[in-house]
Amino acid sequence: MRGVKRGEISAVFNKKNFGWLITGVISLILYVILLLLVYLKATYFKSLDTSLQQFMLTMRSSGQNQFYPIVSFFSNFASTSVLIIIIAFAIWQYFQRIVNAVWVIFVHFSSMLLALLINWISQELHLNGYPALVLINEHVLATVIIILIVLTIILPTLVDQEVQLLTILLAFLWLGVVITAQLYEGKSSFTGMLASLLVALVWWEIMRIIYFIRNF
Repeated sequence: MRGVKRGEISAVFNKKNFGWLITGVISLILYVILLLLVYLKATYFKSLDTSLQQFMLTMRSSGQNQFYPIVSFFSNFASTSVLIIIIAFAIWQYFQRIVNAVWVIFVHFSSMLLALLINWISQELHLNGYPALVLINEHVLATVIIILIVLTIILPTLVDQEVQLLTILLAFLWLGVVITAQLYEGKSSFTGMLASLLVALVWWEIMRIIYFIRNF
């Protein structure tokens, strides 16, 4: 399998297809449905989240107490921001187009601002006696965005199919570990994890549309 050559950004990124568009639309619909269900069945979802958190408490051990905080550290805003800058620099060097590197950085930081906005709105609604939105977990959101960038832009540049498969497996394994760490430490609920995943997919498609409109 031939790897993508330098400068062929269109071959791995600027590919106009409806696959991601459909994914983004479906994710948006599912996110709205999730918000409605949480609003209509608040007691049920609260019970579900509580039960899952209690189950995670039964799984606690000294080894996991040391491991999962490390995972949380490497998936927090600061760590993912450093990683995304490194990835952006690599993309710039490979494709020789700085605009793509800037776009990658913008996708990451704008997604974090989106999470802060949603969580702030949720808190304001709650304080004023209105139904709150599902809180977004920044760790999961940032991890999903990075994985999408890696799988969409970097993966096609790898020549070896075995390396590509290994990259995909490691990416989803890391996402699973990050989600488990957040649940284990009680930093987010299962509902919050699902909402974060859907928001990440929606935001990714919005950013892709902006990329196409700007015709970078």
